[in-house]
Amino acid sequence: IVKLIPAKLVARNRIHCGSHLECQYRLCSFGISRLPINEIKKVTPYPDGDEACRNSSSSLTIEPNANDVLYGNNKTSNNPGNHYLRDLVAESWQVYDSGSNETKRVILDGIVEKIHNSGGRFLRNTSTVQPYWVESPIEEVRTKVARMCRNQKRTLKRASSLQKNVIDGTPITGDPLPYDVIFGKSQNTRGKEFLQHLIKERFDEYDALDRGTKATVVVAVLEAIKGKGGRFLQPAP
Repeated sequence: IVKLIPAKLVARNRIHCGSHLECQYRLCSFGISRLPINEIKKVTPYPDGDEACRNSSSSLTIEPNANDVLYGNNKTSNNPGNHYLRDLVAESWQVYDSGSNETKRVILDGIVEKIHNSGGRFLRNTSTVQPYWVESPIEEVRTKVARMCRNQKRTLKRASSLQKNVIDGTPITGDPLPYDVIFGKSQNTRGKEFLQHLIKERFDEYDALDRGTKATVVVAVLEAIKGKGGRFLQPAP
């Protein structure tokens, strides 16, 4: 194919190998937005990468939609696309965990494909001043989804361990600590007030999550109590 290109145009061409999806991601790394397969239009790559795109007012600026998976600033997004991704991970993590490397890759590609088929993209915010969204490269997306599958197992294992400790119970000697949460006592304690504050603070986040990931908020609340040196106590029978 290269030999068929006129010599004066060879220097202005770049060959990308791989699936259509991978080629689209490669185009994004040059400042060119994703294009439908059947769409042909003139585009101008930005030689200075993201910074040049940020300073441009062209039509290549990406506006997130409800189906997009959004990352950035270390905050968990409540965008519907993020909820859908968490649902997919909750459905697939066990097969991923027990599968071979090839199976893991198929699972990851299947999750990514379902997001794209729903009209979503994987976008990350590259600005700390105002939202500026770019599409994440396919390998970065695979890495993020793989991490979510691994974290799903750790989260459920940690929640199970905490539940087991509560069921087993350990006799406590001495007076309760300031941030202990004591069940079965009518009067408020500092620990119980702190627990109520945490529940009120994170209720909306908990309510917005799907069933498979609500445990992450529960674990975070328990860890916050433990971080204050508190324990969960109940009167001995």
